Amino acid sequence: MNYISNVQNIRDPQKRADAYDLEGNVLFAEGHFYDALNRYQQALYLRQSNSFGQNSDLRIAESYRNIGAVYYKMNNFTLSLRNHEMALSIRERTLGRNNLLTSDSYENIGVVYRSLGNTKKALEYLEIALQIRKQLDSGNYSQGAGMKLKVATSFYDIGTVYRDMGDLQRAYSYHKEALQIRQSYLHDANNQQLIESTLAVRELEASLGIRKYY
Repeated sequence: MNYISNVQNIRDPQKRADAYDLEGNVLFAEGHFYDALNRYQQALYLRQSNSFGQNSDLRIAESYRNIGAVYYKMNNFTLSLRNHEMALSIRERTLGRNNLLTSDSYENIGVVYRSLGNTKKALEYLEIALQIRKQLDSGNYSQGAGMKLKVATSFYDIGTVYRDMGDLQRAYSYHKEALQIRQSYLHDANNQQLIESTLAVRELEASLGIRKYY
């Protein structure tokens, strides 16, 4: 895959940064993490070196988030954490706490802390993400199925941390919440999120001796 020479010919730095991002996304999806990291770092450099108007900071935050995601896939959790923290700092300063992108950064950091084995920190950040998402999903803030599925993701991730901690009853409670939401909005039996929630609940029911008939 050789896009980079073509991207370098794009004169406008904002468009060039966006092109690096697009390449990075494709490479990331294909599992070429080192190449994806290179593209995301090129995009970050351009965004830090140029002013792209009122959204400049948010685009920089997006680059940090992308780099954090790649480092996570490469099992470099320390660098993943550092980049996700940079994204959170910018998003919270620019957008405030009660924002979907801010909640995504809290969620990402919580997931990284879980991989680092720091369950206390993982729960702290995941609970904040959940509270933001529940607030955004309530009343006048409601944003439909997409937000409800974000809430389900938070329930699932928190349940996974409690399972790691050996608190199976709490894990079961959170995973049931995640499953109920996903069953309501994901109607494809082969959907990966629905499958993972179903398996998590059934495994916990078996461990807890809860008999269910499906």
